[in-house]
Amino acid sequence: MKKFIPPEAEPFLYTAYAKAVRIMKLTTALLIIGCLHVSAKGLSQEEKVTLSLKNASIPQLFKSIEKLTDYRFAYSNDILPHDFFVTITVKETPVSSVLKTALSETGLNFNLVDNEVIIISKDINGKLNAVVSGLVTNEGGAPLAGVSVYVKGSSQVGTVTNEKGFFKLEVPQDANTLVFSSVDMQTTEVGIAGRAEINVVMKKNIIEQEEVVIIGYGTQKKKDLTGSISSVDPKVLNKVATNDVVKALQGQVAGVSVTSGGQPGAAPAIRIRGVNNFSNNAPLFIIDGVQAPVNDLVIADVESIQVLKDGSAAAIYGSRAANGVIIITTKRGKTGKFKLDYNGYYGVQNIVKRYDVANAQQYQLLVNEASANAEPAQLVKPANDPTSALYVKNVNTDWQAEAFKTGKIQEHTVGISGGSENAKYYVSMNYFDHLGTVAGKGPSYKRYSFRVNTDFKQGRFKFGESFSYAKIDQRFMTFLHTGNILGYIVNAIPTLPVFDSSTRDGYSSASQTIHGSYTANAIGFNNVLDSRTERFRFIGNAYGELEIAKWLKYKLSLGYERTDWRDFYFEPIHDLGWFYVNNIAKMNDWRGSGNTSTIENTLTFDKVIGRHSLNVLVGQSVLEGNMSRTFAHAEGFTQPYFPILSNGTSGITATGDENRNRLSSYFGRVNYIYNDKYLFTATIRRDGSSRFAPQYRWGNFPSVAVAWKLHNEQFLQTVLPSFVNQIKLRASYGELGNQEITNYGYQAYINSYAHAVFGNQLALGATQTQFATPDIRWETNISRNIGLDLQLFKKLNLSAEYFHNTGKDILLVVQIPGSTGVYPWESPLMNGASIQNSGFEFQLGYNDKKGSFTYNINANVSTLKNKVLSLGYGNNPIYGYGNLTKTEVGREVGELYGWQIDGIFQSQAEIDALNAKSPINRYQEVLTRPGDYRFKDINGRDKDGKLTGAPDGKIDDDDRTYLGSAIPKLYYGFNAAVSYKQFDLSVVASGVSGNKIYNAIRAGIENGAGWDNYATKLLDRWTPTHTNTDVPRVVMFDPNKNGRASARWIENGSFLRITTLQVGYTLPQQLLQRAHLANARLYITAQNLVTFTKYTGFDPDFANNNGLFDRAIDNGSYPNRAFTANEAGGLPNPRSFLFGVQLGL
Repeated sequence: MKKFIPPEAEPFLYTAYAKAVRIMKLTTALLIIGCLHVSAKGLSQEEKVTLSLKNASIPQLFKSIEKLTDYRFAYSNDILPHDFFVTITVKETPVSSVLKTALSETGLNFNLVDNEVIIISKDINGKLNAVVSGLVTNEGGAPLAGVSVYVKGSSQVGTVTNEKGFFKLEVPQDANTLVFSSVDMQTTEVGIAGRAEINVVMKKNIIEQEEVVIIGYGTQKKKDLTGSISSVDPKVLNKVATNDVVKALQGQVAGVSVTSGGQPGAAPAIRIRGVNNFSNNAPLFIIDGVQAPVNDLVIADVESIQVLKDGSAAAIYGSRAANGVIIITTKRGKTGKFKLDYNGYYGVQNIVKRYDVANAQQYQLLVNEASANAEPAQLVKPANDPTSALYVKNVNTDWQAEAFKTGKIQEHTVGISGGSENAKYYVSMNYFDHLGTVAGKGPSYKRYSFRVNTDFKQGRFKFGESFSYAKIDQRFMTFLHTGNILGYIVNAIPTLPVFDSSTRDGYSSASQTIHGSYTANAIGFNNVLDSRTERFRFIGNAYGELEIAKWLKYKLSLGYERTDWRDFYFEPIHDLGWFYVNNIAKMNDWRGSGNTSTIENTLTFDKVIGRHSLNVLVGQSVLEGNMSRTFAHAEGFTQPYFPILSNGTSGITATGDENRNRLSSYFGRVNYIYNDKYLFTATIRRDGSSRFAPQYRWGNFPSVAVAWKLHNEQFLQTVLPSFVNQIKLRASYGELGNQEITNYGYQAYINSYAHAVFGNQLALGATQTQFATPDIRWETNISRNIGLDLQLFKKLNLSAEYFHNTGKDILLVVQIPGSTGVYPWESPLMNGASIQNSGFEFQLGYNDKKGSFTYNINANVSTLKNKVLSLGYGNNPIYGYGNLTKTEVGREVGELYGWQIDGIFQSQAEIDALNAKSPINRYQEVLTRPGDYRFKDINGRDKDGKLTGAPDGKIDDDDRTYLGSAIPKLYYGFNAAVSYKQFDLSVVASGVSGNKIYNAIRAGIENGAGWDNYATKLLDRWTPTHTNTDVPRVVMFDPNKNGRASARWIENGSFLRITTLQVGYTLPQQLLQRAHLANARLYITAQNLVTFTKYTGFDPDFANNNGLFDRAIDNGSYPNRAFTANEAGGLPNPRSFLFGVQLGL
C-alpha cells in the first residue's frame, strides 16, 4: 500500500492518496462481507491450476488464474506493487498455494470468499475500518481546500479536503485522533471516539508571515523595506461601487489625497504628498509592470496595490516618478482545481444636498425690491408685475427637484481561475453600468471588459501574459458652450415651467423682456443636445524569465497599450430661450488613437552569503508613445437628423495632428542587508526624453536609503519588553524627475494658415505662434524622508514618517507682450519656480480575534505644509480665476484672495463721513448706500507706488488680502472590518481639515443683484426696517459690488464622511452543500451615507476643472475626463444604496 506522506514532506501526493483511499473502500467492504458470511471454501475444495509465467505482472497473474478457474479477483490498482514481477511454474497446484508463493514478497494478502479472491494489504489485514467525513472551514465560515487530514501517529492513512472543504476518510478501528494541517492555518487535532462526522474550524496561523510587497521591477519583504511604501488591502477597495480604482483609494493611505465627483466615468484627482509642480501632479501608474492608464481597470481584478511615496522607493522610475508611483498587480491563477467566482451588485443613487432658493412668491418679492432699489429704479418685469396680463401666478418650479433624479448603478464580474504548478490561468469578464442623477440623455457610463492572465513554467524558464480589453460607452451632461449645468439648475427662476408644448422642442424658455432673466432651461439642453464618446482600450503585457542560476535571473517584459476613441457632439436646431436660439444644426466629430509600447530588460542577482544578503538589479527600457487625432465639423443638417459628416451642407472643416515621444532609460538598484540588522539601498536611473532639446535630453536620478532594525540588536533584546516585535528606523534621500510636458515644447510653433489683407487682396502666409525655448530642462523633485516602523503584540502596527520635498526648476508660463503676435495662452514655458512640501504621516493597524469575533482596524493621519519658494524671473505672483486666487513666493499655491468685510453701512451719514476722509472723496463706490457692505481698508501706496500696509482712506485692489488656503492641512482616513460567525461589518471614513472653499454657486444666488433666482437667505436682507442682519440689501446691478470676491463667499472646507458602510452575511456550510456552492455571501452597502461639514454647497469633497491655481473654487465644474467632447461640468458625490451577492463554485 502506498505510504501517506505528511504535509511538510510531500504535499503534492495528497490527491493521489485520496483517490487510493476511495478505491480501497471496495476492498474493505468485501472483506467485511466475507467475514460475516463465513462461507469460505476449504482447501480440499479449491481448484487447482497448471501454469507457467515468466516476468509477469501481478494483474497478469490474476488474469491467468481467472482464465483457468471460476475465481474472480477483487483489488485496488493503487495497492499493487507496479515494479514487482512474478516468475512461477506449477502443475495441478491449489490456487491458495500459488498465491502464497507469488505474493510472499509483495506485502499483499488475500481472502477466498466463495468464488471471490479479495486482495488486501497486509497493513490493514484483520482490522475493521471506520468511515469519517466532515467539513473544514475558516473562522469566517469559508471552506478550506487542500487541508491535510490524517491519523495521528500513522503515515498510512490520510486525505485532503476538496474545493468545498469536504473530506471523507477510512480510518483503522484503533485510530484515536485526526490531524488537520494547512500552511496558513494552525494545526488542529480532533479526537475520533467513534464519531462518523467531524466538522472543524481552523484558525489563522499566528506565526508571523513574511509579507511581500511589489516594488519597482521586483518584490521585497516588507520587513526589509528602506523606503516609504504603503500597501492597500484590495478587500477594502472591493466595497466601493465605482468604475475607478483611484476613487476607491480615498482615505486608505497616509499622504495620499483623492478628490472626486459623482459624474459617471469621472476621473478623480489624486495627489501624493502635495502639489509638486504647476503642470501635472498625477502619480505614475504601473499595472502588471507596465505604464498604463488606470481609468478603466476593474476593481475586482486587483490583487494588490502599493503606493511608492518617497524618493528611494520611486527613484527606479526616474523621470516619471516626481509625483509618486502607484503599482497595481492584477489577480493571477493559483495552483488548484477550476474555480469560478461571481460578484455582482445593483444600487440606486441620489444627490442629497440642495441649495435653499426662493419659491415663486419669494422670488417675485425679492426681484421687484431689487429693481426698486436701483438708481434709477428699474421697471418691474411683466412676469413679476401683478398688474400685468403676463404676470406669472400659477407656476412654482423647483428646478433642483425636477433636474435631480434617482441614478442607478450595477456591476457584474465573473472570474475563472485554476491551474497546476506549471500552468496557471485567471480569466474575468465584467459589465459596469452607471446612470447618472440628472434628467436627460446624460450622464451615463457603460463598460464591457475582459481579462486573461496566464503563467507558465518549464524547468528554469517562466513566461506569461496579462491581456485586458475594455469598451466604454459614455454620455455627458450637455449645456450651451460647455457651461456649468449645476449653476443654471440652481439659479433658474421658479416662475418658469420646465415644459412648454408650444415650443419647438417642448421645453420652456425665458424671455428677457418678460422675465428679465437669461435663465437657460438646463433640463431642456440636457435632453436636446447630444454629447457622447466611445472608447476602446487594450492593455497587454508579456514576460519571459530565465533562471540562469539560483541566484541570477534574466527577465524580458514587453508592454503595449492602445486606446481608440470617437467623441461626438450634435446640436440640433432648437429654441430654448431668446438668448439660446440655434437655427443651424451643428456637429463635431473627434476621432483618434494613442498607443504606448514598452520593452524592458532586467538582470537580477540575489544571494545570501553568511550574514550578508545582496540583491542587485540592472536594467534597460524603452518607452514610445504615439497619438494621432482628427477633428471634423459640419453644419446645415436637416430633419430628420442623420448626424454624419457627409450629411452636412455647410461649414464643413477638418483638421488633425500627430505626435510622438520616446523615453530611453538605464537603471540599477542595490539592496544590501547585514545580519538582518542594517539595511542599505541605492538606486540610479538615467532617462533620455525626446520632449527636451538634445542638450538637455538626459537626466540622472539617484537615491539612497538606510534602515536599522533595533529589535535585532542583542544589547536591546534584553531591554525591550517581550511584546515589542519590531522597531525599525529608516531614512532616505532621492531625486526624481518630471517629463510630463508637451512633446514639442522646446520648439517654435508655426501657423501655416495665417492670412492678412494688403490693399484689397487676401494674402496667405505663416506666423510664429510660440517662441522656441530650447533651454527648458528637467523638473526635479528632491525627496527627504525619515520613518519609524513599530510592531507590538504581533497585532499592532504603527508607521510614523516625516517628509520634506522640494521641487526645483519647475516650468511655468512666462507672459510676454501681445505685440509679439503670441497669444497669452501660447506663451512659452521656462524653468524657474520652486515649491516645498513637508509633513508628518501616521499609519496605524490592529487586528485580533476573540472567540467568534474578529476585527481589523486601520487609521491614517497626515499633515501637509505647502510653500512657494520661487516663481522665476522677478518672482511675479500668479493670479487665477479672475484674480480670485493668488500664488506668491512665501505662501501656498492658489490661496484665495479678496476683500474683507467690515460690517454693513447703517446710514448715509456714516458713508458721507468716510467719503470726506478719502483722498479721492469716495471711500468705496459712487452709489454706495445704507444696507451695502463696508469693506475693510487695509492697505495703500506711498508716493513711489509701494504698498505701505496701512489704510489709505479708499477701497481698491490694494485692499485685497489672503482669505484662506485651498490645500487642507490635515488628511485622515479610517476603516474597520469586524465579523461574528456568519456576519460581517465594515466601515470606511475619510476627511480633511484646514482648507477653505470659495462657493461660487452661492455667490450667484445670494448676490441679490439680478433677475435670476435668489437664495432664501436674502429674506433676511437689510431693509430700513430690518437693520439687525449681516445680509446686505438687494439691488439690481450691484452698484456697491457687494458680490465682489470677498470673505462673504469663503467657507470652511473641512469634512468627515462615512464613505462606505457594508453589512454582509455568509451562508453556512450546510446550505452551501445543498446548493453545490463553495461559498456564498449577501451584502448591503451604503456609500456617502453621511457627511459632517459646515460647508453649505453640494459637496465639500470636489476637484474642479478650473486648473491648479483655482482648486478652491466650487462653481460646480467637477471633474469628468481627459477627452474633448462638449460637457457641462460634473456632479457632486451621490448617496448610494447597494445590494450585492458573492458566489463561488
